[in-house]
Amino acid sequence: MSQPTFSATSQTTITPHNQQPLVTRDYPTEAELDATIAEGFEAQKAWAKVPLEERIRIGWKFIDVFKSLAQSTEPDLALELTLQMGRPISQIKAELDGFLDRAAYMLSIAHEALADVPLTDTDKPGFRRFIKRIPLGVVLVIAPWNYPYLTSINSVLPAVISGNAVLLKPSPQTPLTAERFASALVSAGVPPDVVRVVHLSPELTRYAVENQNVRFTSSTGSAGEGKKVERQRSTRRETTRTDPQFGNGIQASSEVTFLRNAGTSGKNFKRVCQRVYNMVGN
Repeated sequence: MSQPTFSATSQTTITPHNQQPLVTRDYPTEAELDATIAEGFEAQKAWAKVPLEERIRIGWKFIDVFKSLAQSTEPDLALELTLQMGRPISQIKAELDGFLDRAAYMLSIAHEALADVPLTDTDKPGFRRFIKRIPLGVVLVIAPWNYPYLTSINSVLPAVISGNAVLLKPSPQTPLTAERFASALVSAGVPPDVVRVVHLSPELTRYAVENQNVRFTSSTGSAGEGKKVERQRSTRRETTRTDPQFGNGIQASSEVTFLRNAGTSGKNFKRVCQRVYNMVGN
């Protein structure tokens, strides 16, 4: 497959069929990336206060919006994806259908997956003990070029419905997929700063992973690239653990900053959701 071309400030996707440039996206500066992350950090606070029932309702509306988008001819998502990564257009529908199926499944179990966990066996008179799932904040999702819709839905939708903000970093081979995904979420009612697409160089990706306001990183891709992200995340984990603004009870938060590969199954909502959440006993 043809590879994207890069400059210090931008990336250009090359169509495998004809080796012609398809789309170019500029990289942000470090200051601009910091601002985007900070905006997501602030927007997440309000989003987390939206009742779960409303967030789930928006999720179902997102499915309707994306379904209409997938059936449209302007843009033509199937042709668009074929031009980006070269898969025969006859095979694209299966990925889009799978994307919607996974979304519907994850929404169908959201109440159960996000409910408080009662600890009635240890209750005492006058006490009610339970485990409450609390949003982490900003989640960075690094998506691959192959099956970009099918893999990114596994991390993006659980994170958003759980009350987190998402930075979605697509492969430079398939940048438009993330833009279509995010646009559909916003059209359904997700605040724009809660889900943002960021086109990043390897250096800027590392910079984002190490940003203190990014509380969780999910990456689907090669083992080599995953190990790089994990090392980068581990470098700043100790800083997260000792951050004074979180107090003594937040060590569990630092324990979920490690890398998770969320691209293996369409029915991993509970696992992904629990990783995106900090389990705090009250």
